[in-house]
Amino acid sequence: ALLGGEGRARHVYAVPGAESDVLTVWREVLGEQFWVASRDEAIAVGWFGPKIDERVHGRIGDVVAAAHDDVVITASVNEPHESAMVGMHGSMTPVEQLVPLLEVRS
Repeated sequence: ALLGGEGRARHVYAVPGAESDVLTVWREVLGEQFWVASRDEAIAVGWFGPKIDERVHGRIGDVVAAAHDDVVITASVNEPHESAMVGMHGSMTPVEQLVPLLEVRS
């Protein structure tokens, strides 16, 4: 029904009753380049931290796909600006999570 998130970390909001079918298809099509999980699986393995507030639960997609290869899922018609970007981030790879910090003290 809806696509959320960003190119490297998509949330899919399925039509009620189709969640399992959507999960199966996304795993079959994207499984070699994305980690694909149901909402409950993603929460259980800590994709959103050790504990999420119940208010946040419904905001997480029925299916969540996080890229581990150099790929994105774009929605060029609905998100023309994001789709035109050269660089994207948002997944769970070390290069996207381990950002160096430079601290200068004087």
